[in-house]
Amino acid sequence: MRVLSIIFLIVFLYSCTRSPEKLGDEAFKRHDYAMAIRYYMAALSKRPNDERIIEALSKARINYAKKFFIEASRGMHNNVEEWEILSQHLEAEGGKYKIELVETYYTIAKKYIENGRIDDALQVLKKAAAVEPVKKIAIGKIFDILATIPDDKVEQYTETFVNENSQDVDVCIKAASFLANKEFLDKSIEIYDRCISLISKPALREQIVIERETIQKRRERKRDKQGYQPGQWESGDKRR
Repeated sequence: MRVLSIIFLIVFLYSCTRSPEKLGDEAFKRHDYAMAIRYYMAALSKRPNDERIIEALSKARINYAKKFFIEASRGMHNNVEEWEILSQHLEAEGGKYKIELVETYYTIAKKYIENGRIDDALQVLKKAAAVEPVKKIAIGKIFDILATIPDDKVEQYTETFVNENSQDVDVCIKAASFLANKEFLDKSIEIYDRCISLISKPALREQIVIERETIQKRRERKRDKQGYQPGQWESGDKRR
């Protein structure tokens, strides 16, 4: 036992005499990217303008992300906290890895929804919608997520998401179409009206007006078929 204690002390003292940068390099070589990130961040705290450390930290983060995604595809990293840590690393890179960041936001939001944390999911999706120039990829994934929400909450949370991105035309248009596909026709028309008020380009505005008219005619046909009377249906054509 005493021999082991002495060996541990020697190893500890040896590691203390070596720089965090050197320890980071060694962790990187053995593919322990999480540990490499910690050492490089410690080194950077002492030399914040060192380009070599900045570059090494960036490489460690992206290799950490690549390894993380591979492991996740094999069934690992099921805890949302692990994905939150990954998002922090990718965010720290200042948008260098935008597709990876959007995928991470998407997964976090999905896990939040699975755990009933819909409000938290919407906040993450709001961040995803702001990632340029892959915003359209993000928006597509966002509405894949919203489609997993129970039907009795879809209308409410879709509108909340639109409100969170009130000046984003792309989000508005996608939301209106999404709600129409989910048969929330009244709310879809309402969102289309909001989209039209945001659009400045005449060609796009005309296109959205036509889409709105198509949904309105569809709603009228549906109501005629169901024998609609004023006050009979709520938004989304659900019975009172």
